[in-house]
Amino acid sequence: MISINLLPKNLRRVREPGYWRFIAIIFPLVVLGVIVALQFFAQQTVNNLEQEKQTRADTLALLQPALREQRELRQRLEQLGDLIAIRNDVRENRIVWSSELTSMLETLPAQGNAAQPRIDFQNLNMQAINPPQADEDRFEGRPVVAEMTVSGNVIDTEVLSEFIRALENSESFGVVFQNASRQEDSGLYTYNLTIGALTGESDVE
Repeated sequence: MISINLLPKNLRRVREPGYWRFIAIIFPLVVLGVIVALQFFAQQTVNNLEQEKQTRADTLALLQPALREQRELRQRLEQLGDLIAIRNDVRENRIVWSSELTSMLETLPAQGNAAQPRIDFQNLNMQAINPPQADEDRFEGRPVVAEMTVSGNVIDTEVLSEFIRALENSESFGVVFQNASRQEDSGLYTYNLTIGALTGESDVE
């Protein structure tokens, strides 16, 4: 049988090729897949960056105690360097300094090969006493021409005892121990001493 379509061309049904239907189905799926892939890689990049940031923050937190200790050591070394420079200048007679303070610096314990200062001065106040005065309860009753109040840090009580013994054995000084306490954070000891610069006389008229 022969079939003849008598409809006008603009009303006739047009048959589209089959591959267009395939493209119409596949293209949205491809676009959706690309969007999902881009979103996945973007999220993965964000996660990696967050993980790296957290790792660096954890590393920095672990290094904080070491960095803090390093800063403290540098500060104490600078303080000790200043004291050594003063002592060296005094020994070489390059500056004018009180003989009492010079002699007191000579009694400091030797630094040796220690990596950090064994003892340092945070505060040193000196007061002249004129005329010299004597007190039976202090410095064995010997006349005092000047008093120095010294405070600072020391690595342990043995070094502090060494310093005190050196002052006690000196003919020029007497010492009154005030206090010493251990710092929990650094393990150092803070100390406070009163040092009397003595005259050669055994009493005062």
